[in-house]
Amino acid sequence: MRMMPSVDELAGQSLIGALQLLRIEEASFAELFAAICGPTPPSLQIFGLLSAEAVQRALEPKPRDQKRKWALLWRAARRRQGLPDQDLFWVPPVAEPATRRFFAYKVPKSRRS
Repeated sequence: MRMMPSVDELAGQSLIGALQLLRIEEASFAELFAAICGPTPPSLQIFGLLSAEAVQRALEPKPRDQKRKWALLWRAARRRQGLPDQDLFWVPPVAEPATRRFFAYKVPKSRRS
């Protein structure tokens, strides 16, 4: 089984080189890019500027292994531009409802002034 390239390896590649490393067809990239951006020519720079939510919505129907490849490509495009690294599929933990209740200290009547 072939290992996935790292984000750093992909960031040093051109669009075509990154697609070849990930074994993604150029037509597939153009199709996904057009679904998000409309009739704009495909660009790795623009792909990296897209929001995580937009890319996640476009990747919803794809199988899990394909999502991983696209997420790596998006992260590499962001790294190439010096943008902060972000994992597309990381979900922040849901905050649990507070189970402790805070009560005000009740001063006994004998100590009240």
